[in-house]
Amino acid sequence: MVFLVWMLVVDEDNMIARYDYSRQIDELEAEKTLLKEQIEQDRRKMQELMSNKSSLEKFAREEYYMKRDDEVIFIIK
Repeated sequence: MVFLVWMLVVDEDNMIARYDYSRQIDELEAEKTLLKEQIEQDRRKMQELMSNKSSLEKFAREEYYMKRDDEVIFIIK
C-alpha cells in the first residue's frame, strides 16, 4: 500500500506528472503538425512566386505597396 501511494503521489515521476507530460506531448505534436502544414503552404506559395512573374508583382504590390515609376498609390485604411 505504501509503495502504491509512493508511486502515485510522492515520487518524482508520479502518475499526475506523467499525465501532464502526456498532455504536453499531445499539444506539442498537434502544434508540430500545424507548423509542418504551414511550412508546406509557404513553400508552395514561394514556388509559385518564383515561377510566375505576374503573381510576384501582385504579391509585391499588395504586401509591400510597391509601385511602378509612373504610378501613384493611395492607401485607404
